Amino acid sequence: MARFLSEEWIADLDRAAAASSCLAEDLAGVSLVVERRVEGSPLGDVSYVTRIDDGTVRFLPGRASDADLVLLSDYETARALALGELNAQQAFAAGRLKVRGRLDTLVAHVRSLAAAGAGLDAVRGTTTFD
Repeated sequence: MARFLSEEWIADLDRAAAASSCLAEDLAGVSLVVERRVEGSPLGDVSYVTRIDDGTVRFLPGRASDADLVLLSDYETARALALGELNAQQAFAAGRLKVRGRLDTLVAHVRSLAAAGAGLDAVRGTTTFD
């Protein structure tokens, strides 16, 4: 089982996204790069990138110089989001999720981000959260 936010976990997300025909259909025609930064995790500060390119979704470790959006949170918020205990709208409204980039891009792609996040659902059962 992969540890939440580890490189193994990010690779699991990437494999789940690659295997999902639903993602390919839902995200056809979408081009978006989202960087996620999580501060204060047991592994230290972690960044990973979701790249959506015309139905192809990749999850990669590290940062993206070409990110359309950067989502920042602390570990507890990221953990709650990953476990489905909190949704992004709630976290944003409560000030627990910060967004850098153009908010119109976020609004325009909210459905795409939700679809890409579905990759997380596929690996939740094989992830340890500690």
